[in-house]
Amino acid sequence: MKKIIDILLIFAIFLAASSFLFDIRNTVKYGGVDLRNRVVGARLLKLHKDPYFYKWQQDDPVKLLDPRDNPEWKVNRVTVTPPVLVLASVSADWSYKIQRFIWFFLQWLLFLLSLFFLGKCTASLTKKKLIWIIGLFFVGSSFFWRLHIERGQIYILYVFLISLSIWSYRKNEFLSGIILGFLTGLRFLYLLFSLPFIIKKRFKYILGNIVGFIATLGATFFFAGMPVWKSYFAAMNEHGLIHFNYFYQSSYQYPSQNIEGFLDLYKLQNIPIFDTSLQYLFRSVGILISKNILFFTFTILLFVILFIFVKKVKNFDHRIYFLVGSLLVFCSEFFLPAARYDYNNVLLLIPIALIILNFQKWLNDD
Repeated sequence: MKKIIDILLIFAIFLAASSFLFDIRNTVKYGGVDLRNRVVGARLLKLHKDPYFYKWQQDDPVKLLDPRDNPEWKVNRVTVTPPVLVLASVSADWSYKIQRFIWFFLQWLLFLLSLFFLGKCTASLTKKKLIWIIGLFFVGSSFFWRLHIERGQIYILYVFLISLSIWSYRKNEFLSGIILGFLTGLRFLYLLFSLPFIIKKRFKYILGNIVGFIATLGATFFFAGMPVWKSYFAAMNEHGLIHFNYFYQSSYQYPSQNIEGFLDLYKLQNIPIFDTSLQYLFRSVGILISKNILFFTFTILLFVILFIFVKKVKNFDHRIYFLVGSLLVFCSEFFLPAARYDYNNVLLLIPIALIILNFQKWLNDD
């Protein structure tokens, strides 16, 4: 069995290395349209302009242009929270081409570091190898990771922070909570990760979570102010309406000039991409589901999962707590009144790795 695992690991490394080279080609050829809207949003934030409702005009600087923004929508394409924009503002003034290549390498680095920290959570060499095999083969070589890289998405940052929090838990519960609190500030949905710890009264982790969350929000209020938060929530409501009614992007002429080193920055690689949100799936068969119904349905699912957790999990193992939290977050993405595209699937790395870590039979050669 060990020889088979070693062969699979070598094959996974070779496949991931080939995928890395393929990603370099895509980074050179395409402009990373989802990275572009975050960069533009961060630049607008630094200029004290509304990063969520700003619409580019012909007389505006080209560095503020997102060529895929629909001029007929009230909102632009920026959907990340103000804390994410504050983070992005650190490098916002750099050349976009430089940012594009830096973010490409950072995505791969965060991915490999995630595998490293998840592997460090066990002394079992077999489990370590399986985590790397699953990560490199089923994630690193997948079409949704190609899509994540080409678009310049940010979900791998969330995966890295979760992995770091899981690894640090045994060493320092409070620090682990701070890391997840920071992540929750970046994306509120990750509050769900803390529910199993709250139910089981893991107070050090909970306190760290609160500290990390408040510190993240406090820093954002200091750098961005309250108006940006009001604009964010108004924009998310508008995006929800757009998704519910499924307003197609109207045809209009994309700018074709050189935009910060990229020709035709609006172009996308021809990778199959699907909206897998429940709202869209039901709409595709003629059923409209409001965000209130989605919220109510997910609340029921949430209580069912947590009820099973309370009844079945008697002994404390933080890896099981994180597994339940990761499943809650992964399921919740389908219930949001917003598009859920395939690059979200990088989040699968966390529950799959935790299942391996929690498997205690033949894999356990500690």
